Amino acid sequence: MYKRLWWKDARQFWPIWVFLAATGLVIQLGMDGFASPATRGATLVPMAMGLACLYAYATGAAAFAGERETGTLRLLDILPAPRAVVWAGKTSFALTTTAALALVLLAMAGLDATPHPGQFMLAPDHVAAVQLVTLIVEALALGLLCSALFSSALSAAVIAIALTGAFRFLTLRITLGTIYGPQSNPTPWDLGLTLAAFAGSWLIFLAGSTDLRPRSPRLPFALRFRSPVEVAWAGGSTQETERPRVPVAAASRGIAAGAVAPIDRRRPRSRMVELRHLTWQAIREGRPTWLFLIPMALIASIPMYSGVPVDPIILVSWNVLIALAAGVSVFGLENRHRTHRFPAHHGAKPGLVWASKLAAWSLGLAILWGPQMFAFYAPTHFSQLASNMQQMAWRGILIVPMFFAAAVLCGMAIPRGITAGVVALVIGLVLGVAEGVANAAGLLPTWGMIVLPGIFVAASWFWSGDWLLDRTGPARWGRLAGTLAGLLGIAFVGYTADRAWGIPDVGLIVPLGLSASAAPIPDELNAAPLYRAAADRAFNSFKEIEVPAIAHDDNWAGKQYTFDLGKPVGREIEKLVQRALQRPECQFVLANWLAMHNPSAIPVGLRDLGNAFATRAALRLEKGDLAGSWDDLMTDLRMARQIGRGSIVMQQINADSIERQALGVAGHWANAPGQSADRLHAAMADLRGLTEAASPLDIVRSEGLAIERALDLPVDDLRSLLLEEMSDRRRGATMAEALVVNALTTPWEIARARRLNRSITAEVARLAAIESWQRPADWRQGWLLYRRRGVSLLELFGPAYEAYLWNLDAQEAERRGLLTAMAVREWAFRHDGRFPERLLELTDEILPALPIDPYNGHPFGYLPLSTAKLMHPQEKWPERSWPEGSRLVYSIGRDGQDDHGKPQKNGYVAGDRVFPIAPVPAGKK
Repeated sequence: MYKRLWWKDARQFWPIWVFLAATGLVIQLGMDGFASPATRGATLVPMAMGLACLYAYATGAAAFAGERETGTLRLLDILPAPRAVVWAGKTSFALTTTAALALVLLAMAGLDATPHPGQFMLAPDHVAAVQLVTLIVEALALGLLCSALFSSALSAAVIAIALTGAFRFLTLRITLGTIYGPQSNPTPWDLGLTLAAFAGSWLIFLAGSTDLRPRSPRLPFALRFRSPVEVAWAGGSTQETERPRVPVAAASRGIAAGAVAPIDRRRPRSRMVELRHLTWQAIREGRPTWLFLIPMALIASIPMYSGVPVDPIILVSWNVLIALAAGVSVFGLENRHRTHRFPAHHGAKPGLVWASKLAAWSLGLAILWGPQMFAFYAPTHFSQLASNMQQMAWRGILIVPMFFAAAVLCGMAIPRGITAGVVALVIGLVLGVAEGVANAAGLLPTWGMIVLPGIFVAASWFWSGDWLLDRTGPARWGRLAGTLAGLLGIAFVGYTADRAWGIPDVGLIVPLGLSASAAPIPDELNAAPLYRAAADRAFNSFKEIEVPAIAHDDNWAGKQYTFDLGKPVGREIEKLVQRALQRPECQFVLANWLAMHNPSAIPVGLRDLGNAFATRAALRLEKGDLAGSWDDLMTDLRMARQIGRGSIVMQQINADSIERQALGVAGHWANAPGQSADRLHAAMADLRGLTEAASPLDIVRSEGLAIERALDLPVDDLRSLLLEEMSDRRRGATMAEALVVNALTTPWEIARARRLNRSITAEVARLAAIESWQRPADWRQGWLLYRRRGVSLLELFGPAYEAYLWNLDAQEAERRGLLTAMAVREWAFRHDGRFPERLLELTDEILPALPIDPYNGHPFGYLPLSTAKLMHPQEKWPERSWPEGSRLVYSIGRDGQDDHGKPQKNGYVAGDRVFPIAPVPAGKK
């Protein structure tokens, strides 16, 4: 008997076993190019256990419920074998085949990489192994328990999965609440529940002798299904009490000579009547499934209506089970009883049967999910979730239709419901999760997540004729495969075409005078090697130095981690910098964007060099050495201009930061005691005599050209360089990072990134060529970032155009504001300590024209400090830097609001960039 039971189950379950084993092999082969051996080992082990669990649910749930579905349980009861033997035979087969599948998958994982289950479970290896084995056995036990209780194998599997999650949560809460603390092992509790489930399935199955009783007659009020053709004919407008008859030929067919036969006429048909009755029949057939799905939907809805926040992952997982059970039942119920031939024999059109069944089940799911979605997205519930969980919820809702559509097609093509559910679950996990990840990465628009479900539903419609007419032979499967391949091919071609050519090409990026696109500069004319040598020496010479609180912001004052220019190493560094300043050009690299951002190409310590000279300038200023302090500041300013010449964006941002820091200290230098009009006049001449800053057009186009050169690299080189940029060099690239980079470097993504890079470069170049007050207001709200969204490959390059434009405006405001403040103080020196009443008075003696605030296109603001204090009585004013009697020159700042001298706070956008002017003693020249 055991042999016969095993052979019977083997014939039923071998497709699931082979499918899951093949799935594990395909996943493993797909991972070979994307993960290190250690990562593959830590990933393949839980994958193998997960597939084994899925098989355990399937074989356990179908052990007894599957016999009830096919009506063979009564046959087994008739055979000379007690139910205990049947239970033992089916349970032993399920245990043996589940263990065999787990061993096969683990063996494949072991051949590819050494498995490390402890890394996955965050537990010692032996504990993790026991937990994994316990999970598989628990899945089988719960599947057997539910199979003994329910008559549908698919419903039993769904409930078993739900019970596993509930029991795991329960055991976790129990173990966390014991005296052993959070490190207690939940395995004993899981084993206890598993043994209880085995015992329960045994007792319930043995007590199920009621299956031998004769079936009760149909209730008198039960509905009887009539053929849609019969219904249409009975309700037709032409009713004839007597059909006309005609004579027929005698004899050969057994009809007497002279007999008459009714005229064979085409009966009238009503599509709406057929559709209505077919829909009602679909609802009637699915009544047991609906009685199972309604409580499941209510279980998910009740907590939300009670005000308890529900994790979107749990809600989506729960609804995936509902979608699988409903999707398989759309056509699977007909397959189970082989009743789909009945509508075909009565002339029902395949498309009409398909539409009626899909409409009935879709409407039912909408009724189930409507209140649930209303409760979940209600403001009182949805607002309690974090923003990332809200985004995950939206994607999860769009993933659920993928499982339903896959289940619809699998339920139509695969006669056995549990097999169709397993295949649909695997397809949904692979494709649905891939859709969600692609949408999160910007590779797939939100509306694109409904394309794949639509393809599966469309394929079921195209195949409805083969299904309804029950055509035999391999041609029907060839038509199904060809339909799916054709629809998927059309969708893929449309997707790649949209990604590659969905953005207009504005043309090539035309370089101006870019050193990034010019020929290499000879070393004797290039300052870059000297700066690189200076930065390398400075790297090992850092220490904390106390900086006087005279810097332009509070973050820079205090202890600074820099190097001392007074030490021997510092003097060597200073000599290297002075030699570099004598060279006419500075070109760090001649290559693509990725090479330009390599630390070995452009040293990261350039800003540290500028910080060292600004620190010494502040120290000299504190001691009263105005000449020495100004020399250090001019070294900083010249170095910043030289570094930024012909560079890319991030290098120019560093150069602008060096220049702004030096200009901030220069503001304190202009207000220092012992200052004079002649020294201020000479300092302004030095500032105006600086080498012209790099053109913003050059910088922006250099960045765009470098990105385009990187996109033109061979794909393998591009992937290697991107992985090196985005991964931790100590641990190497992870599997997720490798998958992302491979997805982003497909030909259509590269083509899209190239087109968008040209478009953005042209737009940013237009914005960089004008001042801030001339640009559209929306660029300040991350407008360019929204333009890049959806092209993640370009985001990996991350051209910091917004930061560059902000730094460009801030640096220009700093330079012009300092010139204006120095001119005001020089005017006061030359007028016996009296400040000018208006800035226009400066144009008569000091300045040829008033500098313009780059944020509003007007001259800088100008008012006494006392007036600003009256307008902002709550503001804390720095008494040392801004003594009584000072005047304020101010720029309105990036926020575009005139705050009448209220200073910004440590880099915040709100407030004005203020340049205080200390009073000049009367008679001081």
